[in-house]
Amino acid sequence: MEGDTLEKFKSIISDRITEAHRAFRNIDFSVDMDGDEGDEVQGGIILDMAYAYNDRTNKTIENLRHALDKIESGEYGICEECEEEIGIKRLEAIPDAKYCIKCTEEFEKENKQNLRARYI
Repeated sequence: MEGDTLEKFKSIISDRITEAHRAFRNIDFSVDMDGDEGDEVQGGIILDMAYAYNDRTNKTIENLRHALDKIESGEYGICEECEEEIGIKRLEAIPDAKYCIKCTEEFEKENKQNLRARYI
């Protein structure tokens, strides 16, 4: 991958990290637990959702930082499974993609088969 293209992705990824931090800071997770039982239940649900959102945001940021590390090490845009190049269009859509389309589709196919096997 050329230097200009790598710089473009570096900028995109850095912007997404900044946006993820900004979006998380702007969420109001305050909960009123001083009401009746219904308010307490609702507050607990809101807290559970906040923790789940926090986990997803942290995972997103972790994946984006991993992509930046791969740019620095010269491994960006290489599938972690088959070691083939990940298509530019895929990286434009998902700049922190770890796998090419072919491997992603294979993983999804395997997951569907494993899920079906559980319920048969």
